[in-house]
Amino acid sequence: MSVPVGDLKLGLSGFRTDGHGTTPNSANYDTAGANVDYSGYFFRIKGEYGPFLAWYDYNKTTDKSTSTTHEYTNNFIWAQYKIPAGKISILPTLRYLTTKDHAVGSADVNTSRLRSELAATLTF
Repeated sequence: MSVPVGDLKLGLSGFRTDGHGTTPNSANYDTAGANVDYSGYFFRIKGEYGPFLAWYDYNKTTDKSTSTTHEYTNNFIWAQYKIPAGKISILPTLRYLTTKDHAVGSADVNTSRLRSELAATLTF
């Protein structure tokens, strides 16, 4: 869903998924015949205002495919600014990801990553 709010373009999206059963028995799969039992959902909010673009993703998945249930939670933030310079555009970008793996009966595993990029595009 996308909604204009003045000069701001605001977008919302999401989905839910479930998988139960076993993977196909085929030589093309490393995990042929493996148990599959998971559910999860994903949500995104995205905004664009002039040269600024940012979005936030959230997802949570529960995996019961093995004897240990894992609950995964991810947060992702992306922010980018477009600097036009004639036929060249400079795009500084920041990306931040946090992840959490909660295995029932075990300590949580939390990680995070902060990345920066500087890209340029040439239009001709």
